[in-house]
Amino acid sequence: MTISSESNTAGPFAGNGSTTAFPFAFKVFSTSELSLEKTSAAGVVTPLVFASDFGVLLNADQDAAPGGTITYPLTGAALAVGETLIVSTDLPYTQLTDITNAGGFLPQVVEDALDRNVRLMQQQNERTARSVRAPLGEAMANLPPASERANMLLTFDDDGDPVAVAAAAQSATQLAIDLSSTASGKGAELVGVEDIQAINAQQLMVTAATEINVLRYIPPSEWAGILAGTSTYDARPNFQAAIDTKKPLYAPGVYRIVGQLNFANLLSLRGDGTNGGSSQGSGAVFESTGTNPAVTVPGLASRARTFCSIADFFFKASSWDVVTGANGHGIDVSSQVSLTRVQIIGFKKSGIYLHHDASQNGPYQSTLINVKSIYNGQHGIVVGRGANALTIINCEAKWNGAPDWLTPPSVLGAYDGLHCGNLDDGSGWPSYLPEGLTLIGGDFSYNSRYGYNIHGMSYGRIMPGYSEFNLAAHDANLGSDLQNCFVQLGRTPVNKVNMQATFSAYQRSNTVMSGGKHIGSANTNTAPQNNFFNSNLTTVLSEDPTQTKQVAVQPDPATGNAVIAGFGGAQLTLGAGASIALPLNANVQFSGVNTTGGGSATLGANSPATVLTAPYRWVRVLAADGTVCFMPIWK
Repeated sequence: MTISSESNTAGPFAGNGSTTAFPFAFKVFSTSELSLEKTSAAGVVTPLVFASDFGVLLNADQDAAPGGTITYPLTGAALAVGETLIVSTDLPYTQLTDITNAGGFLPQVVEDALDRNVRLMQQQNERTARSVRAPLGEAMANLPPASERANMLLTFDDDGDPVAVAAAAQSATQLAIDLSSTASGKGAELVGVEDIQAINAQQLMVTAATEINVLRYIPPSEWAGILAGTSTYDARPNFQAAIDTKKPLYAPGVYRIVGQLNFANLLSLRGDGTNGGSSQGSGAVFESTGTNPAVTVPGLASRARTFCSIADFFFKASSWDVVTGANGHGIDVSSQVSLTRVQIIGFKKSGIYLHHDASQNGPYQSTLINVKSIYNGQHGIVVGRGANALTIINCEAKWNGAPDWLTPPSVLGAYDGLHCGNLDDGSGWPSYLPEGLTLIGGDFSYNSRYGYNIHGMSYGRIMPGYSEFNLAAHDANLGSDLQNCFVQLGRTPVNKVNMQATFSAYQRSNTVMSGGKHIGSANTNTAPQNNFFNSNLTTVLSEDPTQTKQVAVQPDPATGNAVIAGFGGAQLTLGAGASIALPLNANVQFSGVNTTGGGSATLGANSPATVLTAPYRWVRVLAADGTVCFMPIWK
């Protein structure tokens, strides 16, 4: 055949979001000799790979019907609007036809070799046409070497030859050159980002094994403000995009977040430390969340990960303004999390709210270690419905029940540092008493009501640390839904009531200790009891099946002596259905409604007393039939 066309390209083909077949009409000898490039809407050119990115179907007779059809992509979405494809050749610069002496002289072999040479010349011409060339009849010197061209402008001397010159100092051209440079003292360092070389080399790398720096998703012009804690840039879309990579995140600096963050795809998030929620720490300041939580960690049905961890990072409300403030919870958790050295500051509702969701997916086996939740309008930390098997170690919840943003409470309120119970914030979660809380140490002081209010819990191990200067009459409350728990109360302020307990009658399974003293298993009624160092709580010895009668030991507040008392008509019987020996190895004192009398000769004659003198002492006793009798006692 003859080669009548001077072009070895097809296209550019404009994408429309549906077309995937693109024809070409020049002769090729193999599918691997085709070149395909895609140009994005932003002008970025990407070479595509045969058999991986695109496929080729050649016409059977390349002489009669040269060309074929390219299919792109092999998988995925079609070429989008704004994108283009261009087809060309990529023939190797070789000659593979061997015509031997006295051998066969086949015209088709010779013609294919000539056609191939023409295609090579067309390919070379197409590439040369895109180069810098001098007009016909002129000659031009080569470009200067790379060492002379680097960070310079290309211009021409008096002879029209290319030379490299520096841009004028302080010019926009020079600034553009400097900003694009990677040399020390240039590039992003000019916008105030410290050690950008280290960030580029170490922290902005994206691999499966390393953290992603959240700054990678934010324009470099905003980095300096974020790292200084002064940025006004709304980083919420960028931060959310980083979370949705499902990779470990490193977030230096302070981010302004307008709206909410969803941690459904979060694997881990690490900052450089909270530093009290100041501009020198790492954290996020939230605006315009409405009454929604600033951060949501949804249940397993909504999460790509079964577990996420957050460390050395703070979450802070910007204000309680009805429009621009953060008026919901700080972090709402219904999936397993690990919070370590995290601070939650100044949200209008509770700082951390742990609970199961409507499908009873919960934050089971979550851990809070050295977490601070302070200055929130409601509770500092809530262990709510279905928040089972949590471990809370050395956490701090102070100044909660705040009357206004970052304002400590000064009058008695309804909110605690730690509140635990079958609590729902109005979302309608299924009722479920939380189980298995392990609480160790910490400081729960200066709150508007109790430091810690364990209103409801079963199978818990509760050993809190400090709790003082809270605004209720008691620093702690053990409520009516406490079941099968061990409670070891911590520090008791001098001359201050430490604990209030209002156990229900059927929950006598708890063991409670305070100040190293065992203060019993429960009370005998639902009335609040106060615990000082000398406890006046009651230890129940016996109870009837209907839980209406109890025999218990309780202290006499006036003397401190132990008193065995019956409640609800209960009596203490020595020997049930059999005789009983009751050895008394000390003096026995009778007190109460006894009497004296003159006695009689019969009594005197049978008395073992040494001196038969009247009056005798008569001890009032109650007989088995309910009648009152008197027993004489001699000196």
